[in-house]
Amino acid sequence: MRINKLSPSYRSDKDDPRYKQVNTDLENLFVFTQSRIRFGDGTTGTSGENIAGQWVTYTSNAVVDTEDTIAHTMGSVPIGFIVVNIDKGGIVYDSGTAWTSTNIYLKTALATSATVTLFLLK
Repeated sequence: MRINKLSPSYRSDKDDPRYKQVNTDLENLFVFTQSRIRFGDGTTGTSGENIAGQWVTYTSNAVVDTEDTIAHTMGSVPIGFIVVNIDKGGIVYDSGTAWTSTNIYLKTALATSATVTLFLLK
C-alpha cells in the first residue's frame, strides 16, 4: 500500500484520482487494523502480541494507600499501565515513586488485599 504525498496547494476535489487513492489507502489501513491489535494471552510475564508491553498479576497489600512494588522484566521503564482486572472494588494508582527498568510502584485505595492484573505499556 502506498499513500501518495499531496502538495500543500492541493485542494480536495473528490473527482481527482489522487483524492480517491488516498481515501482508498486510508480505508484499507482501517480495515487492516480491525481486530488485529492484540495484547497477548494475559499470562503474567508474557509480552503483548503486537502491542509493546508485559502482563503482570500481583496481590496488593491490605493497607490503604501503602506502596506495592511490582517487578517486571521489560528491560525499560514502562510508560503506563492498564488495569485489566481487579478482584475487589478499588482503585489502583501511581504511588509517586519513580519507576525503574525492573519495578513499578503502585498504591490501592483498599483496606483489604486485591489480586490485580495489569498490562504494562512499553
